[in-house]
Amino acid sequence: MLPPQIRKEVERRMLAKRFSDYEGLAEWVRQQGYDISDDSLWRYGKSLKQEFTAARFSLLQARMLAGQAPDHKGRMMQALIQVVQQKLLSALSEAEELDHADMSKLVHAVAELGRVSFSHQRWTAEVRKRKKERRRREEQAVIARDLREILQEEGGIDEPDDYEFQSDEHDPNDLSDLPLPPKPQS
Repeated sequence: MLPPQIRKEVERRMLAKRFSDYEGLAEWVRQQGYDISDDSLWRYGKSLKQEFTAARFSLLQARMLAGQAPDHKGRMMQALIQVVQQKLLSALSEAEELDHADMSKLVHAVAELGRVSFSHQRWTAEVRKRKKERRRREEQAVIARDLREILQEEGGIDEPDDYEFQSDEHDPNDLSDLPLPPKPQS
C-alpha cells in the first residue's frame, strides 16, 4: 500500500496522462522506493476512472437540473447528496485499504450526510405545505371576489364589507412566507 502523498501524486499523474502509460508510472513509483507492478496501477486506474466517470455523470445531471428549472424543489441539494453518497460508497468499497482513523471519518461523513438529507427532506415538506396553504388562500380569495362581484351585479349589495369573506389576496410570486433551508451545523 502506498502512502497518501505518493497515492495523490499517482492519481494526479494518471489524470494528466488520461489513464495511460502505466509502465512509466510504475517506473516512477519504483524510483520513489515502492515496489508496484504496472498491472496493479492499471487496476487502480480502472477503478479511479470509474469513480471519476460516475462523479462527472452526477455533476452533469446536477447541471442539467439546474438549467431546466429553478431550485425550488431542492434538486441541486438532492444531486449534491447523490454525488457525496457515490463518493462515500466508493471509498467504503475500498475499505480494506482504510485505517481506523479513515474509517472513523467515513462513518462520521455518512452520519452527517444522513442528517443533512433528513433536514433537507423536512425543509422541502414544510415548503410544500406552506405553498399548498398559500394556494388554498389564493383560491378562497378568488372565490370571495367572484362572489362579491355576482352579488353586486344582482344589485343587492353596495358594501360587500358587511359580509365576512376570507379575502387574503396574496402575490403568488412572494416567497417571503416560505422557510429558509436549514443551515449545516459544524
